[in-house]
Amino acid sequence: MTRIRKRKAKFKGYIIDLNILLFALVLATFSIGVVLGIFVLNNISDIEFGQLFAVWNSFVNGKVEIPFLESFFKYGKFIFAVWLCGFFTYGFVGVFGITLTKGISLGFSSAFIIVAMGDSAVAYISKMYFFQNFVVIFLFVIAGVYGAKTSLEKKIKNKNSTSKRYCLLGVALMLATTVISLLDLL
Repeated sequence: MTRIRKRKAKFKGYIIDLNILLFALVLATFSIGVVLGIFVLNNISDIEFGQLFAVWNSFVNGKVEIPFLESFFKYGKFIFAVWLCGFFTYGFVGVFGITLTKGISLGFSSAFIIVAMGDSAVAYISKMYFFQNFVVIFLFVIAGVYGAKTSLEKKIKNKNSTSKRYCLLGVALMLATTVISLLDLL
């Protein structure tokens, strides 16, 4: 029996492979969060937008340097929280909640930068913002898929052990977050 058939035999009743289904659900939840973040920005009052714009201008004009630990915690806290949800039986709910929250924050901040900077926003986002977030989103989706999968396997199989591979995935995710944080300093 091939590896795919073995996996499908473990999860009887599933039409689609569990990894593909979870990947689609995590991406859909993240995308819904991005759209919600854009809607939130469109619905804030002019006074709140003016306050945000003042903070944004002070940030841009001040050229604030972000220390390594702050950058590491900025990227790592969501990835670690999603990975940690895999240890709990109902952790898949936390995975999707955190994914939605990260999508909302990314959608709001991206839309705000575009509105605040106008035409020069595309160059700014692609230079300062896109690469780190692209890699972080990729790591976040990996952590979300495997976190939800580990959590669902505990629920379906009533099995409380977490594999060594899942723990090594957490270490690899934190190492990748460290590399991204170091690149953010450049």
